[in-house]
Amino acid sequence: VVRNQIFSRPGASLSEAQLQALNAAVLEACDAQDGLADGVVTDPRACQFDPGTLQCKAGKSDGSCLTAAQVQAVRDVYAGVKNSSGETVAYPLTRGSELGWVRYISTGGPPTREQWLTGAAGAGLGGLRALVFNDPGFDLAKFDPDRDYRTVRHSAFANEYEAKDADLSAFIQSGGKLLLWHGFDDFGPSALGTIEYYEQVQRTTGPKVPSLESSVRLFILPGVYHCRGGPGADAFDAVAAIDRWVEHSEPPVRVIATRTDGKLSRPLCAWPTLPRYKGSGDPSSADSFECR
Repeated sequence: VVRNQIFSRPGASLSEAQLQALNAAVLEACDAQDGLADGVVTDPRACQFDPGTLQCKAGKSDGSCLTAAQVQAVRDVYAGVKNSSGETVAYPLTRGSELGWVRYISTGGPPTREQWLTGAAGAGLGGLRALVFNDPGFDLAKFDPDRDYRTVRHSAFANEYEAKDADLSAFIQSGGKLLLWHGFDDFGPSALGTIEYYEQVQRTTGPKVPSLESSVRLFILPGVYHCRGGPGADAFDAVAAIDRWVEHSEPPVRVIATRTDGKLSRPLCAWPTLPRYKGSGDPSSADSFECR
């Protein structure tokens, strides 16, 4: 909702051509940081690309450059949004994920009522307004980060749906194993939120449970969108990894993922490591990458 508001500002909407130009500029600046230019920004946190490099020169606007308002909108999406209390209302979207934004965000301007309720602009939120806002007729376009954020976070839906408790000691001491994974280029719920939760678990549960990593592992999938899709390797057998972990006490360290189209494979690395090209070998094969 908040991201839609960013692109609903006067002059802030982006065309498909501008999103493509933006993504191409990001890849040119940061794609090769992992040792290989393969269309995947492996660690977007290390990418310092500024959309201001695409700002139109005076008197020019050919659809590939960005206006000042568009540059600021993209900067705000990359930075994320906090309210006046410093609470994160919208996590940052990653540099490299731009081509997927239109699936969840109305980047082309203010959404229609239909888009808010059923389309990408609402990300399915239209039917959840009664649970999320305690109001089935809540106007999503008028969401206020200061007024409405706490209502959302303390809603019945959030209490049932969100992982808030970082103390997993009882779960682990009863023999539980937790495998977390998230696509780094998810344009819905951000992978940065999952990383933040994992770090909270380390701080909260770690002192209570020796060898926390023997029971909790996080895998971040570079270049992967919401659950699947994107330029990265988006398919792996999580059930088999959990089975080996539980039945044979083999915690996953390096799991092989493939693209669903079969064009490449990559290692998934236990966080905080990420795959890096060795410098030689088949760039489409996981064997040519190591976890660092």
